[in-house]
Formats: sequence, structure tokens, C-alpha cells
Amino acid sequence: MDVVSPLTLRSFFLVLLPPLLCYYITALLVLIPHTLVLRLLLLPLTLYLAFRGATQLDFSLGYDSTRLAYLNQGLAVRNPVKSLHRS
Repeated sequence: MDVVSPLTLRSFFLVLLPPLLCYYITALLVLIPHTLVLRLLLLPLTLYLAFRGATQLDFSLGYDSTRLAYLNQGLAVRNPVKSLHRS
């Protein structure tokens, strides 16, 4: 797989789906008692796959990369806090 590849069905299954599955498995393990060690063992893999997915996909779809470059940072940088100011 290229260092940066456009989002296709193949790249979705190889780059984006694995961290989502790890996240889901971790969420299921939270519900099961006495799985802390297993979750801690899964954490480095989940973090690595999330970083790889956030840095290796090109969401601008090959268009003018200077104009749509912000689409590539959508997975890497997110602000979970909603704005305090309402318009």
C-alpha cells in the first residue's frame, strides 16, 4: 500500500476498518469483567492502527490538494468539545 492512498474500497478494508474493529472490540471488552489486561494489550495495536489510518489515507480524492488538504486532517485532529458560543 502506498504511503498516502486515496479512499477506495480496498483502502477502507485495509487501512480504515482495522482501527474501527479494534475500537469496537475494546468497547465490548469494557462490558466484560476482568478484561483490563486484555484491553491494555490491545491498546498499542489500536493506537498504531488509528495513527496509520489517519496518516495514510487521502480524503481529498486527488483533487486540488492545496484547496482540499484540510480533509486529510479530519481523522487525525478532532475537537470533541462543542463550541461554547452559539450563534
